[in-house]
Parts: sequence; C-alpha cells; structure tokens
Amino acid sequence: MTDTGDLVFGVGYMASHFQLQTLNDDPVFTYRECSGGAEEDGAASSGYGKVEIFNDKYHGLYTIRPNLTITLNPGQKAPPCLADVRESILTEDGTMIVTVYNRTQTDLSSVGGHQAGWVQDPLAVEINPV
Repeated sequence: MTDTGDLVFGVGYMASHFQLQTLNDDPVFTYRECSGGAEEDGAASSGYGKVEIFNDKYHGLYTIRPNLTITLNPGQKAPPCLADVRESILTEDGTMIVTVYNRTQTDLSSVGGHQAGWVQDPLAVEINPV
C-alpha cells in the first residue's frame, strides 16, 4: 500500500513468507503461494507451493515450481510443486535453494514404530530460476 492507502501489489490469500532478497545484484522480493500442506494431504511438516520472484517495480520475473522426482506418502496426491518452499533463499550465484521432503520406507520397529514405516528425508535442492 502507498502512504495514502492505494494498493500497489496484492496476492492471493494463501501467500506467505515475503522476503527481500538480491538476485544478480538487483533487489527483488519473493513470496510463497501455498497449494497444500500437512492439514490437507497428511504430509507432516511440509507445505507445497511455488515461489514467485518480483523486481522492485512489482514486475514478475520468475516462478519457481521445480518438477522433482521424490517419493510421497502412500496414497498422497502429488501436488503441483514438490518443493517445500517455506525455505527459499537466493544465493550470490543467482540460484535458489529450496527444501524438499522425500519419503523413505524403512523398518522402525527398533524405535517402537512399524516394521514398514515411513521417514522423511529432508533435502536441499539448488535451482536456477532462469
């Protein structure tokens, strides 16, 4: 909003994690648009979505929606973006680091779990937004 209350930029109600960052020595802002999460699909500790990158004139530069090959929980529908983009950091090299949660089936009986249990494998993925 401007000082007089005029809207400069608006996004949907499921937007969050606004950050001022730098991309190729230029100021940008990034935010996350949600498309799911633990409450919707049973994927505990993850929230899927995409990251939008805008310049200081509010012009869209890039949409970060990586197509990754990961294992999901049994029965879980694949969201449009498999990155958990709550963590999205632009690097000095002009890339973005996002977190991803792969699921791996393993024997959890030694810790009181199911013999065919599932664990989360947190990963960090580097993406070139261009």
